[in-house]
Amino acid sequence: MGEGLSTPTEASRVHRRYPSASMPHGHADAKACGPGATDLHALNTLEPADPLTPGKLGTRTELTTGPATRPIDRLEQSGHVRRAADPADRRKVIAELIGRPAELDEAMTPPASRSPRSSAATPPTS
Repeated sequence: MGEGLSTPTEASRVHRRYPSASMPHGHADAKACGPGATDLHALNTLEPADPLTPGKLGTRTELTTGPATRPIDRLEQSGHVRRAADPADRRKVIAELIGRPAELDEAMTPPASRSPRSSAATPPTS
């Protein structure tokens, strides 16, 4: 059947290896920009979403409500999120982004793409 993912066993093996290969990158990103890996995961989960309750954040990050509250605490202390009353149910609290700080984007941008010379050094294609 050719090369690559020719069998379900091969596809499964590659699929199992992917998290092992990508996790170190996530930890390196977290270390480069300050928050821990769990906090960065929570922050990245909040970014594309509407504000979330700790329970919904926990569901999306696979944490229970209690442990999901700790990253919110730390992200609030570091100025990344704020807590607010849920407009749909004022008994609940939601976490919402205060904007994505530029230093996180800078820290997570590969060094080569930060260089002003990187685009100028690329020859045009014909």
